[in-house]
Amino acid sequence: HDICPDLGQILRALTLGGFEKMVNDCKIQLFTPIAPMLANPTHSLVQVEQAITKMQNSVVLEWKYDGVRCQAHHNGSSTKLYSRHLLETTAQFPDAIQSILEARRDSKLVTSFIIDAEIVGIEGEGENSRLLPFQDLATRKKKDDGAGVKVKVFAFDLMFLNGKSYVEEPLWKRRELLREVFRET
Repeated sequence: HDICPDLGQILRALTLGGFEKMVNDCKIQLFTPIAPMLANPTHSLVQVEQAITKMQNSVVLEWKYDGVRCQAHHNGSSTKLYSRHLLETTAQFPDAIQSILEARRDSKLVTSFIIDAEIVGIEGEGENSRLLPFQDLATRKKKDDGAGVKVKVFAFDLMFLNGKSYVEEPLWKRRELLREVFRET
């Protein structure tokens, strides 16, 4: 259900062919948002140590950005953005779409993708820029021309690339691939 949030499709596949048919028919698809993997906040070094021990040294620690979760889907000609609640937010962030598309190292080689990211409000330029709190970003209208609060996109996962799903691959491989096909801007 996390990668195919259509219960009707899942039940039809199970009824018609069992588990194998469901696995075969209910795959990740462009423009069908998948359930986001959510992080667990850690507030002390003791909690960090406990997490590392519990997860047998397989843990990712990173900053928590105060923005809007974004899942970007692109099929070569169209791009849509989805929130953590799987709602479309494309019209609200046209500048984020432009930023993501411009970050591709080679647009001819990166024809389709699904990226998990955080959109964060910023002010200023270059080294003088600073991240804004979520409340500033929340002032954007449902439809925006990008003239309001400026944004920066922090991509952290590549789940689908050029027709191939990578959701079964370990995070470190997906991030490696993300860095290979997208550049930091």
